[in-house]
Amino acid sequence: MKKTAILTVLGAVFLSVTAREVSITKPKMQTPLSRKIEIDSAQDYTFTINAKGGKGKLTIRFYQFDNAQRRMGHAHANGKADTLTELTAPAIAGTKEFIVKDASKWLQPRSGTNIVAFRAKADCSDLPNFGIDYYSKSITKLPDGTWKIEMKTPLRRSHPAGSLVRQHYDGGHLTITVPLPLKKPFKTIIKASKGLGPHHGTWWQGAAYVQPTAIITDNVPVTITEMSLTPVSGAKKATVPQPQKTVKPQKKTVKVQPARKAVSSVSAKPQKMGVYGTQKILKNTIDESVFLNRYFMSQNKRFNWSGTTMRNLSIPASEVKQFEFDLKTKISCFVRVMFILKKSDGTFLNIVTVSKSVIPDGNYRRYIFHPQDSPRWDNDAVLTGWTIRIVDYEEIGKEMGVRNPRIL
Repeated sequence: MKKTAILTVLGAVFLSVTAREVSITKPKMQTPLSRKIEIDSAQDYTFTINAKGGKGKLTIRFYQFDNAQRRMGHAHANGKADTLTELTAPAIAGTKEFIVKDASKWLQPRSGTNIVAFRAKADCSDLPNFGIDYYSKSITKLPDGTWKIEMKTPLRRSHPAGSLVRQHYDGGHLTITVPLPLKKPFKTIIKASKGLGPHHGTWWQGAAYVQPTAIITDNVPVTITEMSLTPVSGAKKATVPQPQKTVKPQKKTVKVQPARKAVSSVSAKPQKMGVYGTQKILKNTIDESVFLNRYFMSQNKRFNWSGTTMRNLSIPASEVKQFEFDLKTKISCFVRVMFILKKSDGTFLNIVTVSKSVIPDGNYRRYIFHPQDSPRWDNDAVLTGWTIRIVDYEEIGKEMGVRNPRIL
């Protein structure tokens, strides 16, 4: 069904995103309800949704983005305020430890509390902080009173002495659960951001755009008939100026573009992902592959790589803005993506992204790549395939899963 966003102005400014008959038929699959919506994260908003049909639960998940429209994870904005300290010596990329002035308030590393945010700011103006590294392994006080932080994996970047660091936490996205079926519109308040948190029902600091998605838990289809996100205090000056008092208020409706649909992943009928570097394939469907990792051999060399791949695509490279997928594992590793482009002269070009550290908690996590960030990307070419590479692990025979790859 077609989805439309509407901005309504009547005396004051209200942001209203209304989905027109958005049908959700498949459980446990995220359905975008609109394109990105500009918000002011320092404001409270009323969220309203209405739906017909369905049973069980309707889960609304808000993905949040910064001013550059980079998608934020909770760890980018969720930190422990009293852990701010400075590096007493440079932290060097490729090493696994660094020294800080005072880590007495840091929690000992455990799942979810072992993330380090570099180049932090005392006023939290660094949020969302994309200079985070996973995962701290130990925190030790040294004889001279400074503290050593040891990491599980090498630091990705170098940071100068005197720059600030902070302990950050992991967590989930802003989520609202709606019981089905609905007899009347469901309303709730999403509170303004609270700096470093806690973020229970609040926007994250630094969020400038949000994109709501919906998930159902049952096989009974649901149709979204209404959805709105309205500033509680009224005005949203960045979007439309307030009318002058001497001017009679007029109703004005501005259509905003509908949600961008996923680009078809195949040139013909849907196909399963290919799986490589595996000890055993546990599940392989169009939407999900689960396997035990291994390695593969090429030219008598062993590569500790596992992953999934897709070929026989025919997508204009200019349409490939974003590639995303869910990945789960319980072991420390990294993930990157290789895109295969066919140029106008018939030659092929492989574009490999920078690796991202994987959260090894055994839960599916969404990873997003922007292939056009590569200076080698050719918008005149055609995307013919992609490969998700899970790399740099040491343990073999461990379960991994990849699901819901999407080109946006």
